[in-house]
Amino acid sequence: AKANVKDSLLAMYEKALAAIKSSMESENEMVKLKTATWLIEKISTFTYGNGNPVGVIRERCNEENSWGEPFFNEEKFQKLLAENGLAE
Repeated sequence: AKANVKDSLLAMYEKALAAIKSSMESENEMVKLKTATWLIEKISTFTYGNGNPVGVIRERCNEENSWGEPFFNEEKFQKLLAENGLAE
């Protein structure tokens, strides 16, 4: 049962992110303000690794090839930076 709940929540993750992004792009200034405030509150308590967003993305781009050898996925790194409005 726990695995089913976890799978269901993970399946909704992309929709949740899309809803947050949509709210941030709303023409209703109150919706944007409430979403931005909520997001800032969540981010301010968020810690991951070194806490540097670029560093977090860099860590996510360390992968293994089909032979199990580690490599850095530069293309994925640049894409994620752009998607999140970040630069090195």
